[in-house]
Amino acid sequence: MTKKTQYRIEQLIFIADDFLKLTEELDLFYASTRDKVVKNLQVLNSDELKTFVIQQKLYFSEVLLILRTIFESAKKPKEISYENLFKEISEDTQYFKSYANIFREYKSSSLKDFVDQLIAHKDTNYAGDPSTHYLNPIETEHIQNCRKIVSSLIKLNNKYNSSPAGNNWIGLYEHSVSLVEIIKNRLTLLINPQDPTTTHKQ
Repeated sequence: MTKKTQYRIEQLIFIADDFLKLTEELDLFYASTRDKVVKNLQVLNSDELKTFVIQQKLYFSEVLLILRTIFESAKKPKEISYENLFKEISEDTQYFKSYANIFREYKSSSLKDFVDQLIAHKDTNYAGDPSTHYLNPIETEHIQNCRKIVSSLIKLNNKYNSSPAGNNWIGLYEHSVSLVEIIKNRLTLLINPQDPTTTHKQ
């Protein structure tokens, strides 16, 4: 089962990386337009901005769920996790030590708390709060912390996986890129209705 477990973890890392790229793309776009957005009541109340925020959080939620899956203790032998992988390859101590460093970084980050807020709705201060879940874009700090973890996992996989597979997600990722462009273009048209560079992108 070792190769299968390693393969599945690798594919999850690919998916997390791709969803994180989409999250980052939306974050960069918002950073470049934020000053105009916050001063425009029409944009703040628009369906376009709500769609933007919800889509960004859907992408980021997928990344956080994947991290929780591979980092947290597995309750069943067939569940995918690094814990189960290392039960199968317990002799590879260097691999485990490298993983343990990344795991500690994950535990010390704010990502687990953010999972509780964004996905699990566990935090009594935020549960059911529309501004947390649907109105405000994700803070860049959370995205950057997540990128550090995902990049470390990619390096770990490349170093210790003796037979890495290709990214089976890449085709769907390319379709998602097109969706991100549509969302950005629609919001851009609302922010800059007279901008001639955007009139052909509807």
